[in-house]
Amino acid sequence: MKNLMLLITSLLLFSACKKKANNVSKVFDVSVDFSVVNSNNEDLLNPENTDAFNQSQIGIYYDMDGEPVYYHNTNNYMADHPNAHFFYKEDTDSLYTIRIFLNSDKSVAYPITYIKWNETDMDTIKATYMRTENIMRLDSIWYNNNPIWNFNAAVNRKYFILNK
Repeated sequence: MKNLMLLITSLLLFSACKKKANNVSKVFDVSVDFSVVNSNNEDLLNPENTDAFNQSQIGIYYDMDGEPVYYHNTNNYMADHPNAHFFYKEDTDSLYTIRIFLNSDKSVAYPITYIKWNETDMDTIKATYMRTENIMRLDSIWYNNNPIWNFNAAVNRKYFILNK
């Protein structure tokens, strides 16, 4: 009887087991964070500051064949942020921050993203990426053609304070 119970238990266990699908995680590290201040160190992303940029007018554009194209997409991994950016403030003493999801077009060596702060002020971010089957992460970033970041596993946060 003991052997019969062991046999039945084994059969049930093995019949319940199915080969699991290969659930490999994908990593997309394509964002950079900026806070913006003026010469008086005033937060230019703070909506309470009368000299601040109007957050609703800031636009992200991706370079497409040499032309800036306004980014809006709800059908990919950035669906929570279809305009490729969002604003946040970590705590009451910190500056407001804009997180920008950069152009990661794999058909060009240096995908370009434009930040249109207002009608007269636009900046350029150029990037390179390290790509594998399951990973796409930033490797280098240039802001207005000046290098500002290279990958360093020990310091992964890409946060910069811009002076405008």
